[in-house]
Amino acid sequence: MVPDTRPEVVLYENHPLRGIEFARSLNDKEFDLAAQEVSLLGMPYFFSNEQKNKAALAYNWQLNNNALSQEGNEVIFRKPEGVTEGRSRISLGIKNLERFMQDASGSLNVVFQNTAETPTSQPIF
Repeated sequence: MVPDTRPEVVLYENHPLRGIEFARSLNDKEFDLAAQEVSLLGMPYFFSNEQKNKAALAYNWQLNNNALSQEGNEVIFRKPEGVTEGRSRISLGIKNLERFMQDASGSLNVVFQNTAETPTSQPIF
């Protein structure tokens, strides 16, 4: 008998020099953003292979519970200008459009600090 396994989404850093850091899942963790930006990759696990190959998976990225227009399994997060420090919640939900009940999500908190503050007169939303 083959055991049932729930689909899951695992988030990884896609480092510009080292590549995808598969040894370190970022799910439900605090990620200290030392550089100006980070590339995040969301990998679907335990979804139907036939749907993954047909591109029948819908990717829904969110930043602080607001939908992003980003498609696919990778997103680049940049530090906001004019903000000295903060925290942002990034999440990815993946849904199989052809199979009922095949969906999962993963998220992490990105903690950032800008060393050179840029003055701004407009509020940051």
